[in-house]
Amino acid sequence: MVASNIGTLVVGERFSGYDSVAAQNTVIEAHDGSITKRREAGTTVSNTTNRTVLEPVKLSRSEVGPLAPTAPRMYANTAMF
Repeated sequence: MVASNIGTLVVGERFSGYDSVAAQNTVIEAHDGSITKRREAGTTVSNTTNRTVLEPVKLSRSEVGPLAPTAPRMYANTAMF
């Protein structure tokens, strides 16, 4: 489910050298931008949405990535770098 996004959207990207599974039954609502369907099945696109869409929040560098406070910890009690 993708709703009220802006920009280029690619559904079902396939990377060379990998046997990927197609994106299935993707729902796209109120998208503002181009939509390219590559490796997909059952994608539906609607120009409107009845979902409540929250305002985006800009994150700082310290709020993203593997060392971010809310990032999942893959290795307990070990340094990642």
